[in-house]
Amino acid sequence: MYIYKYRRFDENSLNALKNNEIWFSRGVKFNDPFDCSLNVP
Repeated sequence: MYIYKYRRFDENSLNALKNNEIWFSRGVKFNDPFDCSLNVP
C-alpha cells in the first residue's frame, strides 16, 4: 500500500524524507468524530 500526501517543499518536508518519517493528526483533533474510529497507541 502506498500513502501519498501533498506537502510544500520546505526544510520540514526534506527532513521527513531523509528520516523516513510520516506525521498524522490525532483523531481527537478531527472535526468529524466518525473520521477516526481506530484505536492507535
